[in-house]
Amino acid sequence: MSDIVERLRARQVTNWVHATGQTPRASGKRTDPLCAAAADEIERLRAEVAQLRDFVEHVRRNGSTHLAGMAIAVLAALEQKP
Repeated sequence: MSDIVERLRARQVTNWVHATGQTPRASGKRTDPLCAAAADEIERLRAEVAQLRDFVEHVRRNGSTHLAGMAIAVLAALEQKP
């Protein structure tokens, strides 16, 4: 199964031409702008989660269990969001 971001970026929609006084007609395909925006948001969120994971590892290496526990709780909450 391909990555959701790739599938969103590849999604095509029909490009409709609306001429005055005529029935709309299809004039090919184009990339779906809403899907492209969703793909951008997913990539932004993935980068944010990666930064949080890096922070957790940094905190664990430096021995602050309290901060590590807080960061782990944040990651768990992010992963449970729909």
